[in-house]
Amino acid sequence: MTTNNKGLVSKIRSFFTFEKSSVKIILTLVIPILCETILSSLFGMVDHMMAGQHSTHALNAIGLFNSPSALLVVLFTAINTGTTTRVAWNIGAGRIDSARRVMRTSIILNIFVGLVITAIGVVFAPQIIDYMAGGQYGSVYEKGTIAYDGVQVFQICSFGFVFSGVTAAITSALRGAGENRIPLFYNMLANFLNVIGNYIFIYGVDFLGIPEMAAQGAALSTSISRFLAMMFAIIFLCFSKKSKFSFRNKAYATNFSESGENRKKLPFFVPDWSISKKILAIGVPSMLESIIMQFGMILFTKLVISTGNDSYAAHQISNSINNMFLMICVSFSSATGTLVGQNLGAKNIEGAKYYTRTITKMTVMICCVMAVILALFARNLLGLYTDDANVIKIATEIMYVCSVILIVTAFQNCYSGALKGAGDTKFPLYSAIFCTLFVRVVLAYVVVKVLGLGIFYVWLATLADLVLRAIIIYIRYRSGRWEKYSQKAMEQ
Repeated sequence: MTTNNKGLVSKIRSFFTFEKSSVKIILTLVIPILCETILSSLFGMVDHMMAGQHSTHALNAIGLFNSPSALLVVLFTAINTGTTTRVAWNIGAGRIDSARRVMRTSIILNIFVGLVITAIGVVFAPQIIDYMAGGQYGSVYEKGTIAYDGVQVFQICSFGFVFSGVTAAITSALRGAGENRIPLFYNMLANFLNVIGNYIFIYGVDFLGIPEMAAQGAALSTSISRFLAMMFAIIFLCFSKKSKFSFRNKAYATNFSESGENRKKLPFFVPDWSISKKILAIGVPSMLESIIMQFGMILFTKLVISTGNDSYAAHQISNSINNMFLMICVSFSSATGTLVGQNLGAKNIEGAKYYTRTITKMTVMICCVMAVILALFARNLLGLYTDDANVIKIATEIMYVCSVILIVTAFQNCYSGALKGAGDTKFPLYSAIFCTLFVRVVLAYVVVKVLGLGIFYVWLATLADLVLRAIIIYIRYRSGRWEKYSQKAMEQ
């Protein structure tokens, strides 16, 4: 074997070699998040399956709600992204009481935002659904139409936004501290009860006097499960003795500020404005990024709806399956942000870089395997949602695109997570604006309206968006400019 070949073999072997101690730290963070997100996605898939098995009418009514509701929910992102990052910085620096203050402030802010979006959802649901349906699914005021049911789904689910906000604030703080097992338990229990609620309210239970409610039943079950998740999270904070955020854990309630100075105690529902500003300084760009993406998805969905009922049903089913597999990327990205934030809080830039490289390699390898599984068993997965042969045929082609999307997203999400963990949240915003609006939506418009092509080519537009975004994010990370943002973690 030549020297060059030996060198190549050595590099390949090195690429596939991981330090056991690092892998243990990463998996300790990732596994609970991965279990939670995958199981949540599975429960979400079950929601769609149960609605789809009831009728395509119910499935499409729920689909009309999904995109605009996701746009409203991203308002929580400004708070929760900033919460996770600031908690990670404070935990890394040993400022535990400051981390507790961040969580308390995050809960208050999320309650306020939750009340706002609940009001928006309840009051403006007819106008929003009418815009989404574009006249394709009847009048929003005519009982029995898909559009009318979509409005009712929107209004019922809107009452759960406040509950989701409180739960998300607690979960974000726990993840920033690396306490990922607790959210797994309370979110999974709530999701399990949601499935039971779906069965009861979608199909009805005669001996209990509960009528068949179809799509509205799924919405009612969702709101109830969100309330239960919030209550389980609060109960945990009240009774846990081990968590750094427990109300009973007096050892951490020292009431010191991030600068080390004594700070006056505030009533629980009075936000700490100095911390609020710091949370929002990090989180607002992430929120705007999510808003741009969700707005782009609304435009994208309207284009998909115009391709026909079967194509839209195939799109929804494919999206549901794709999102479940993408939870792998989300889990590793979350771990990247936490470890980068904690290392920067401890003034260890090289440690932050090391974990970014290691997690990215692990994620891409795992997602390559999962992409093959997704492509090979596409029809089997689709058959769980519907027995409509035409819908399955259309969705199978989309699944092949999804398998490539999975690998690209694995690469992009990890580097994006590293940037956000360092507080560099503006650059992902700029890349999202450009790629979502000027690549995905524009290409999808050309494909549908100009070339008259089908849903498969619309998903290729999505792939083009994600590939370009992955390249842009990687170039940003390699430039090292994110390191100047990391100084904020070391100075505060």
